[in-house]
Amino acid sequence: MKRVVFFGIFGNCFRRAAVVLLLAVSVAGCVSRHQSAPNKELLQASVRVGKVRYIPLAEVCRYYGFTEEGDGLSPIISLKTGVSSAKILPGSSWVLWYGQVRDLRAPVLVRGGQTLVPVSLLQIFGQAAAAPAAAADRDSRRVSLRSVVIDAGHGGHDPGALSSFGGAEKDIVFDIAVRVQKELSERGMTVVMVRSEDRFVPLEERYAIANRSKADLFVSIHANSSRSAAAQGFEAYYLSDEYDDFSKAVAERENAALAFEQGAAASLPDINATLWDMMFSEYRIESIEIARSIAAEMKRMLKIPTRYIKGAKFVVLKGVRMPAILLEVGYLSNRYEAAQLKNPFYRQMLAEAIVAGIMNYRQRFEMTGGFSR
Repeated sequence: MKRVVFFGIFGNCFRRAAVVLLLAVSVAGCVSRHQSAPNKELLQASVRVGKVRYIPLAEVCRYYGFTEEGDGLSPIISLKTGVSSAKILPGSSWVLWYGQVRDLRAPVLVRGGQTLVPVSLLQIFGQAAAAPAAAADRDSRRVSLRSVVIDAGHGGHDPGALSSFGGAEKDIVFDIAVRVQKELSERGMTVVMVRSEDRFVPLEERYAIANRSKADLFVSIHANSSRSAAAQGFEAYYLSDEYDDFSKAVAERENAALAFEQGAAASLPDINATLWDMMFSEYRIESIEIARSIAAEMKRMLKIPTRYIKGAKFVVLKGVRMPAILLEVGYLSNRYEAAQLKNPFYRQMLAEAIVAGIMNYRQRFEMTGGFSR
């Protein structure tokens, strides 16, 4: 009888310990002030919704030392510690973990004004405990800018915009891209060129090249055109679902490259819209910052006015998994700017302004630890 009672007691203890362990696999490498198992207070705060056990996000943040941040552009929530970084979205079962997409198998909920996260989220955090040094190294790489992908728009049988004053967009932007590559390389940057000759590269292949390179920044260079001969100036675009009629028109013109692709139009990776929004909001702030930095140099060095820094749905940007911008360096439909763009010296100055913007951004980005990311 004593033996039965003994094993019954310790059987219950074992089951309770298993629950504690499941809820706490992430702690060891995330915050030094806690041990590897959560206390009874955190366990008591958990609730069951259907068949899934949830923990209030506020309790998780308080206990493990996470900071909870929003980017001001979407309902996405960032969770950060010294070596951990994750993004979640209420209503979604996806989590973005160091650029890796993971499935929580249950959605993040909002009940009574309180955000609830499934227990499976803690299992993902546990990867930091398994390899804290690797996580710290990833964090270190994320606050440096060492490599850039330069994409010269159009090419081959896709001429891009054609100027009635002479010149094709594909040739002008390729020349600028080559000059940018040379200048960045001389400054110790690694540069990946999407195309190194006059050839057509499908939009899908462009962002695939960028993603395989695992670079820190993607810059697509274009020249604009308008029905209004008076339109002129520099523009920069980042990926966003929120855009106006003007940026929509520009995006449609640049996305028209799909018409030059054989067979079906290039498809985006098979992933739902919510997940894409999570992935790209990860880089949206940085994309806006780099666009502003280049625009500032365009104004300082060349006195070029900036017409817009806006969000738009460019296909080539939507496939890129890194901070990404698309530049329109001038209007081929404007007599003055078309003449300027045909001038090799002017194209060199454009290239140097782009490079100066990138280098200034790099300095600020690294000095602030990734904008206090």
